[in-house]
Amino acid sequence: MGKAAGIGPPPHIQMAQLALIYGDVMEVQMGREPWVVLSSPRAVHEAFVTKGKDFSGRPMVPSMGISSGGGQGFAQPKLTPELKNLRRTAFGVLFDAKQVRRSQVGLEDEAALLASHLVTESCRCGSVEIRPAIRRAVTNFVLRYAFSVRIPFSSESNLQKQDDTNNSQMRLFEELVNVTDEIWSKLTSTQTTMADLLAPPDVTTNASYTLRRLVKRRDYLLREIVAQRRTQRAHHRNDGNDHTSQYDMLDALLDAGLSESEIHYTLVDLFVAGVNTVSTQIEWFVLLLAQKPTIQQRARVDVLSTDGAPYTQAVVKEVLRTKPPLLVPRKAVVDSSIGGYTVPAGTTVLANNWALTHGEKWWHKPMSFRPERWFEEESNVSGVGGDVDACKFIPYSIGRRVCPGSRLADAEMTAATQVLLRNVRWTQGKTPINLREEYSLTLAPTVSQSLCFSSTSSYK
Repeated sequence: MGKAAGIGPPPHIQMAQLALIYGDVMEVQMGREPWVVLSSPRAVHEAFVTKGKDFSGRPMVPSMGISSGGGQGFAQPKLTPELKNLRRTAFGVLFDAKQVRRSQVGLEDEAALLASHLVTESCRCGSVEIRPAIRRAVTNFVLRYAFSVRIPFSSESNLQKQDDTNNSQMRLFEELVNVTDEIWSKLTSTQTTMADLLAPPDVTTNASYTLRRLVKRRDYLLREIVAQRRTQRAHHRNDGNDHTSQYDMLDALLDAGLSESEIHYTLVDLFVAGVNTVSTQIEWFVLLLAQKPTIQQRARVDVLSTDGAPYTQAVVKEVLRTKPPLLVPRKAVVDSSIGGYTVPAGTTVLANNWALTHGEKWWHKPMSFRPERWFEEESNVSGVGGDVDACKFIPYSIGRRVCPGSRLADAEMTAATQVLLRNVRWTQGKTPINLREEYSLTLAPTVSQSLCFSSTSSYK
């Protein structure tokens, strides 16, 4: 990086001066490539808002290239006219307020089934491992929203007998979920990360071979599901049935005039981003409130007695601040600058969300879990907006590559947290709660943990 006007000082001096201007902006070598890491709201605002067009690209490491078909769907490396149209469709049709409201009852039903499963398994075993249960619930959020189907929990005993056609369709979805989980495991493994950063791009590793095989199977399953829906819709039209009673995201995709590739990779992105980020945040919510029973009880009273549950909304915000989702990097598509220093085209630029949500310069007692802050000193910070102060809390990123599914993610978080608080109480099991983080594609708890659950109805 050099001074934008003329020749700058040596690199270590340049970065030191940038640090003086912005507090936390640095260049790091990530394997073969240099990255610029932004760790202050002012730096993020300049890069992603003021100069958002300059930094509107997406980097593509080998593993994500395999998963995204070389950068298709929302993962396209540049903000092309086709991608702009896809994003407009996402905000205006696929995840618009009406479509998300339509899903609310289903989300709450699924959250209630999660609560019932946690109580049933806790009564049977004394405690229950929360990660697989939460992940199944959030997977069902996505399946309900996209396809109007769900996969039962193991504790559900009143499963209705289905005909052979329905059983065949359900097996497709069950395999899709299993394959998607395997792909996520491969994408987040240390072996894959090291190969992405260090191995020459043309080298095929065992991990990449396995990933290609899994992706090939995933793509086949999704194509089968889409083809079956097209056939069903044709039958409904011939029968004079408009099928609007279960109009889901796949119907919206098929009606939006998108290409086959756009339909396919939008569904891929929904599974990659939609399941993992939301399930991780719900897991943090449950763990943090198990450790803080007073806050859990206050939130429960809030949900049961207050319209809109404002305190619970503040708790969710504080979870997103304390254990923030990791943001997807951007890429400079032209030579640009931050703070007067050049950032060459092709440079990967990462907003360090942990630093943004824990900086002592812009948060009061940032290491404390204080939902009250959102009524007091942070009452005007919403997580959206384009000013500098807003850039310290951007759980869904900001600017031209902001998450198009943020409205659905909010609805899922609201349904899960409020229904759980309404239906169950939870405490730590025999093992103390571990809040250490594992840095991967998400900021996840280091270990999967078991908690004890009981129904709130038993306390009435």
